[in-house]
Amino acid sequence: MILALVVSASALTLDEAWARTREHSEEATMVLEAQRQSHVIRTQAWATLSPKVSVQGNWTLNEREVTMDFGSSFPPSVLDMIEQFTGEPVDFGDPLIIQKKSFFDASVTVAQPLFNARAFPGVAGANAMARAGDAQAEQGLSQLQVGVASAYWGVLLSRDAEALATDALELAKKHAATAHSLVTAGQATHQAELQAEIAVARAERDVLGAKSRRTRAELAFGELVGVPADGSMARPGSRSLPFTDPDAAFSTAEAHRPALVAAREQLKAAQAQKTASVLAWLPTVDGRFTEAWTQNEGFSGEPNTWILGVNASWTLWDGGYRLADNEKLASQLHQADAAVAKAEGDARVEVYGAWDELARARSAALAAGHELELAEENLRIAEASFKAGASAVLDLEDARLGRDSAKLAVLGEQMNTDLATLTLLAAVGDLE
Repeated sequence: MILALVVSASALTLDEAWARTREHSEEATMVLEAQRQSHVIRTQAWATLSPKVSVQGNWTLNEREVTMDFGSSFPPSVLDMIEQFTGEPVDFGDPLIIQKKSFFDASVTVAQPLFNARAFPGVAGANAMARAGDAQAEQGLSQLQVGVASAYWGVLLSRDAEALATDALELAKKHAATAHSLVTAGQATHQAELQAEIAVARAERDVLGAKSRRTRAELAFGELVGVPADGSMARPGSRSLPFTDPDAAFSTAEAHRPALVAAREQLKAAQAQKTASVLAWLPTVDGRFTEAWTQNEGFSGEPNTWILGVNASWTLWDGGYRLADNEKLASQLHQADAAVAKAEGDARVEVYGAWDELARARSAALAAGHELELAEENLRIAEASFKAGASAVLDLEDARLGRDSAKLAVLGEQMNTDLATLTLLAAVGDLE
């Protein structure tokens, strides 16, 4: 909301547009949520080494209550004999309830893995995947930032094109008025006036097309950034590069390019997963402690009891699942190794290609500026010649179209230079 108020009060800059996109756009949200999910894998991996606590409760209803009455276990003759010997009647107490009709019991169990060989490579692989997720998020945000810049420049260029088309229409109308005056004075034929009117109609059509392109560009930009492109927008200034040649740029890319970093981390993760798959052939050992409470005390007469145990498990044959898993992860490791080699090749192509495109855009911008100077002079001469009746309307229209084309070329190459710089920085991994 604050940014929207600031934008409405002053010209929107490209940095403000990018800040808004990163904070509020759906594209940035998807990138950042994918990064968040990659970090959750690390927590899940550590869970394999952490203790597990479980609570259990049961209520039981039996068909009948089971008791043990020791007094009824002896014949009466035996009881009489004991009484004669002791001088007192035999008292075995109340019958012992072995199984209650209904009762409740509960327990708390803590299980701790003591030995699981595949868990530690799993944690290492999860850490690598988290780092790969960070690199992929950086790559996604860099691509989005270049996209925002492209949309931003699209609005600027479409507005300049519309303003240029509007100026061209006014100029065409002036030329038409001059042609009418020349025809009236008998210095030009009626065909010259018709050609001038045709030029006006063409200019009007160009204005309508420019307005339509400007509207589409503003709608696309507003949808991406979340700020209506109905205010003024500041033209980005020139950007500097932290390196002076393509070799230095590629050296930086080898260390910092997000796509390459992600591929290397994914290779580490694949290596860890393959190791974990091989170690799955080893046994596992777990410790367990249980504290139990029951209403059905039975022979012990105690409601509470605890149990401490160690469990070792070794699956010698599982139908071939681990063999298949070993083969699958070995294939994935080979695939990840190839992905790193491809990422290195892609980095070389993209960095050197982006450097060449930037050099081309800079040279083209200088050439376009020189072309505009010549086109302006050519239009001035054509206008003077036409007013003097020494040239035709078509020559004048060709000069105007040439000047307009040169102006658009200057604006377009300014955009290309800035976008090429951003693309190079993104390819290297040095785009902030």
